[in-house]
Amino acid sequence: MSRRLYAVLALCLSACTPPSPERVSLALVPPAALADESDAELAIEGLSALLLARLRALPEVQVGVDPAGCAGNGQPTHALTVSRQLTAVSALTSVALQRCDSVEVVMEQWVQPRQARREWSAQAAWWVGSQLKVPRPRPAPEPAVDEADMQAFLVALARIKRRTAEDVGEARASLLDVVARRPDFALAQAHLATAHLLAFEYGLSSLPQSLQQADLAITAALQASPDLGMAHAARGLYWMNQERYDLAVPQLARAAALDPGEGVILLWLGNALLYHGSPREAQPWLERALQLDPGLVSAQISLGEAACLAGKEARCVAFLEQPGSGPMAGFMAALIRAQRGDIEQAHQLLDRVPADVNHEWVTELRVDLCGLEGPDIPACRQLDARADAPADARLTLPRWTQTTPPAPTEAAIPAIGLDLWRMDLGLAPWVSAARTDAQYREHLQQELRRLRQGGLSLPLIDDIEDCLAQWQQPQPVPRRTPLASMLQAWGCAAEQPSAE
Repeated sequence: MSRRLYAVLALCLSACTPPSPERVSLALVPPAALADESDAELAIEGLSALLLARLRALPEVQVGVDPAGCAGNGQPTHALTVSRQLTAVSALTSVALQRCDSVEVVMEQWVQPRQARREWSAQAAWWVGSQLKVPRPRPAPEPAVDEADMQAFLVALARIKRRTAEDVGEARASLLDVVARRPDFALAQAHLATAHLLAFEYGLSSLPQSLQQADLAITAALQASPDLGMAHAARGLYWMNQERYDLAVPQLARAAALDPGEGVILLWLGNALLYHGSPREAQPWLERALQLDPGLVSAQISLGEAACLAGKEARCVAFLEQPGSGPMAGFMAALIRAQRGDIEQAHQLLDRVPADVNHEWVTELRVDLCGLEGPDIPACRQLDARADAPADARLTLPRWTQTTPPAPTEAAIPAIGLDLWRMDLGLAPWVSAARTDAQYREHLQQELRRLRQGGLSLPLIDDIEDCLAQWQQPQPVPRRTPLASMLQAWGCAAEQPSAE
């Protein structure tokens, strides 16, 4: 083919290519609270969260909340206004979609009996998508529930999103009442499961109790609605709470495909990948979660954590200096400080962790820190002396001194249980065993290679690799690290850095 013909084709392709589609942005004008509704503001918060998640699933549509609608600072292309009205027997919901460069408005209405309300956010988002020429599959009808139960569900949803111990506890109690009356209300069952799991995070119940209750709610949700994204997400969170990230990732990936507009599902998927030792794979999901929901504080914390675990020093330092405002922010910063060997700073951060954070997590990390050589920290002296401390939360041996690995089976050596919520990453037993057992050493080296390939880059990984190399040398040179006591417990040659 001649150069002239190539040039003609190129010009034709350039000239004939249709213009790129208009970038659609939608401002959601949330409905006003109605005077005779209980907990009206919280219910509106929950309703808006549901509707936002459904609208954000529309492809190529940027969605935000702005009471000013088309007049907002974001200069949206469209505005969606939701209004509601209650009569003695009916609930009227109206949605009005306006193109911001036009006065034309299209509307849709739903009238429902007050004693047989259906959650309508998916239906509304489907209608908006069809108007914007970006349709999604038409949703199946939701079960009809009593108005009081629907209101209680929306309020509970808002409380779960607030992520405080009090709010999670009240949401769990309310959702238990709702599903007791309507066990087929799948979305309520799914959010009840997450409330059960969050209850453990905030110290409101034990892990076995939370897992058992969550499992029942997840099973009920999936029986009623097998393709409910939030139910699969709850199952993923269930596995994450048992540190089975290999099982959590596929569940959460399926949930993200079923419910792509729900930022918290993308957050959990990113976290599952992160704690499985793959910060490089986790980062895009965490960024997408924060893009969908800029107010998702947990995503901001996880992105900072991912930067630290991936060895992105500038971003990590920025996160550690300002970890955020969520209840877990200070604890996660303390954990990362501990893993990096910043012992004194980790203690200081633990001193400021709010009471909302699970006390067991704080105590375990404190005990691990106190087992290291370093400054005489008052918190370590006081830890075992507190009369009100639970017996199982008082000072014991650090977890990194537990150096007995799982016994091998006839088939193979057990899989390594990576645990990024521990100073030693859960590797203490494997490092100790690798000193004298070639099979365990090879198993550990394979795991370290996997972690490197996933982008994990922590000083402790360097320490462990150095330790393995030491055992091949007749006169190893001690490694200088703030975690020297921990490495010595594993049989490695290590010493504290010289004071400057």
